[in-house]
Parts: sequence; C-alpha cells; structure tokens
Amino acid sequence: MSTATSRCKPRIWGIVPRHLSGSYSGGTSPKDFRRLALARQRASESFARQNLLAFKDRYNHGWLVQRHGYRTPVAVRAELLARAA
Repeated sequence: MSTATSRCKPRIWGIVPRHLSGSYSGGTSPKDFRRLALARQRASESFARQNLLAFKDRYNHGWLVQRHGYRTPVAVRAELLARAA
C-alpha cells in the first residue's frame, strides 16, 4: 500500500488521523470549550432568574390564597402594615 493510498482512505471514510489533520481538536482549544460552557451556564442562570422573578410577581399580585380569605399576598401585606402603623 502506498503512502498516498493510506492517506486518502481515512478521508474517504470520514476519519482523519491526528497526524494528517494537524490538530486533535480541529483548531478549537479547550479554552474555547470552557468559554462556551460558561456562556451557556450564564444564559441558563439568567433565564431561570427571570422566570423566578416573573413567578414571584404573578404569585404576589394574582394568586388568591385561601388562608388569607381568598385575597392576594400583596393585599394581606398592605392590611397588616396598616394595622401595625
């Protein structure tokens, strides 16, 4: 088997050995992978935070709680603060 034939076959099969491609990771460094992972983590944390804040607002202003006489937590808090003052 000639050298030219052995170098062509891996590329035909979709496999490029490390010594032929020049780089194990295809030009992407592990540092780039870490940056991408951190960016995704920050995006998911931001998304979760926004959803939790929206839920808190919806709960405090829209939910009627039975133990408070079917009033919203904001209304109960306002009444309690009025009594205390």
